[in-house]
Amino acid sequence: MQYEEEQLLLLLMASVMVLLQLLMENEDLFDEDEEVDASKRRRIEAAEETPTSIWPIAVQLSCAVMAFCSLQQGAWWVKERSLIWHDYFLMHAFEDFRWRSCVAVPRDIFMWMVQVLSPRLKLQDTHWRRPVPVDVKLAACLHRLVSGSSYFLCSDRFGIGCSTLQEQMPFVLDAIIQDLGPLFLKWPEADEAGRISQAFYRRCGLPNIAGAIDGSHIKIKNPERRHASDYFNRKRDQSIVLQAICDSDNAFLDISCSAPGSVHDMRCLRLSSFFRRVEAGDVLIDPVQTINEGFQLRPYLLGDQGYAMQPWLMIPFSIHGRSSASQQMYNRKHVTGRLCIERSFGLLKARFRILENGITSSVAWAAKLVHATCILHNIIVKNQLGHDDISAVLEPTIRRERAARNLRRRQQGRPNSPDSGHDVREALVSYVAS
Repeated sequence: MQYEEEQLLLLLMASVMVLLQLLMENEDLFDEDEEVDASKRRRIEAAEETPTSIWPIAVQLSCAVMAFCSLQQGAWWVKERSLIWHDYFLMHAFEDFRWRSCVAVPRDIFMWMVQVLSPRLKLQDTHWRRPVPVDVKLAACLHRLVSGSSYFLCSDRFGIGCSTLQEQMPFVLDAIIQDLGPLFLKWPEADEAGRISQAFYRRCGLPNIAGAIDGSHIKIKNPERRHASDYFNRKRDQSIVLQAICDSDNAFLDISCSAPGSVHDMRCLRLSSFFRRVEAGDVLIDPVQTINEGFQLRPYLLGDQGYAMQPWLMIPFSIHGRSSASQQMYNRKHVTGRLCIERSFGLLKARFRILENGITSSVAWAAKLVHATCILHNIIVKNQLGHDDISAVLEPTIRRERAARNLRRRQQGRPNSPDSGHDVREALVSYVAS
């Protein structure tokens, strides 16, 4: 059927070209040797004196050809590309393990993501060209994040243009951040915070831990020239710092990815929105646990010695000083609990090789890309843990309940806190030694 339509189009174009040629070359309309009546010769001579009279006819014929071509679904405007790799191998032939190695997320989660992101990513179907399907667009972008390959290789596999993939990838990342970010990358509520604290206690033996915090360098290439020297880290690589807080299951609870590679970890924390939320009393408030016969222990984070001691941030004792047996035991438990953030960074960079290979783009684009990969990492982790059906997070009642709990928390006020983080650490040392 398509072959017959192409033949009809070629026939129409050839007929128009012949007719235009006859109109333009008036000397071919008649033979000088033939006898032509006077009236016909006068009409021909009048046409020769005003040759521009044929252009309205030419314009009308051109419009007719363009109108016919508009019914051909982009035959003039879109280069035909092969979708065999996507339609057959990826969607049907690949087993689950090979599927995850190409797009990171399991097959059922991928189809759910297509359904959720379609309202934002689906484009209008016109007569001039067919839009790229949402599943092809999403799979191509995920494959680039997973493999770290160039735009050319990824677009060739999925049968779309290189410039098309480069143009659509920002829209896909924005859709992931805006639609899935509030659902999968958020600070836990009171019930979830209690579960995280119990999981940390079973792992390392320290009570009421809210999470582990650390920073990791994400390689970038060719940042802004004016401040290029600010992005060199201690290894002389250009990078941005990903500061993250994770739970015991290696899922991220909060991230910040905007500081240059030369910035210290504590400075990154002070520049982050999380630090402002802590100072304002919006997070790390409850649940409060009583230890050592009356000490009120608020939730706190575990960090390394790159951070300064805070009432809500515990660091280990220095290994260079003289420490007691209880302090050494506290250090061992502290390191055991803090290892989850190192594993989280390792899993993130292993799943999304583009973070390890280096991001060739602006700093703002790199930060957006890192944010999207952290959201995808959390989706994978929560799916592996066998949480409830992921589609349930879209229920609007969850958001209403969350807003109501936050309002009640602010109305209750902020509990009394110790004067310094050293008091909290000494209380934990006494708890460990008891």
